Amino acid sequence: MRQLVIKHGRKPETVCALYSRAERDGIVQRKSNKHAISPEQYAERLYRDGERKGWL
Repeated sequence: MRQLVIKHGRKPETVCALYSRAERDGIVQRKSNKHAISPEQYAERLYRDGERKGWL
């Protein structure tokens, strides 16, 4: 997620779409929160969490 923000800027729609595609393609894997939510939902939650906690 951080690398996508660095490359594409703080554009949640773009970054989340690319992250969810990477998850579907097996490029990234969830380290936590393996609940039955879609990659798109997970990417949006991860993005919000990163902004809130200051690591994005």
